[in-house]
Amino acid sequence: MTAAACAGVSSAIRSAPISSDGWRRLRPGGMINLALVFGAALSWLPIVLLLSDSPIDRRSGNVLLCLALLLVFGGMTLCIGWLYYIRRIEWLGDRFRVWVPIWGETYYDFADVAALTPSWDGTDCKVLMKTGSVIRISIYLRGCEGLIRSLDRYQTGIGAR
Repeated sequence: MTAAACAGVSSAIRSAPISSDGWRRLRPGGMINLALVFGAALSWLPIVLLLSDSPIDRRSGNVLLCLALLLVFGGMTLCIGWLYYIRRIEWLGDRFRVWVPIWGETYYDFADVAALTPSWDGTDCKVLMKTGSVIRISIYLRGCEGLIRSLDRYQTGIGAR
């Protein structure tokens, strides 16, 4: 039931590709790719407005507004890049790993999962670990449905040894 709530929208998303070492890796889907492209384009918009011969009065607060837009859209684009392109979530059998450049790899067993809960808006699923860590898995990642269903099957005892 929880897996259906967490990955209900992702039924049309393709499954996760299998790497050469057998691990399945979550990859960004079309929605995330579009968000990154539009975020990057909107990040350049304030720069183009300031440098062009547009009717922006550079002495007024419009420059500050353009810089604020640059920070907002640039920050959004950096967050999308970090969460979905740099951080890696992979799984094999009854284990999964999360790789982040600063902290390295962290391995988790499916048995260490305390709960699976969908977010309030239904765009991601929170994997609550018994250690207190929380891993968010977006439904817009290709392969998320397979990982969430595997975690849910293991948690309900179907896949447990």
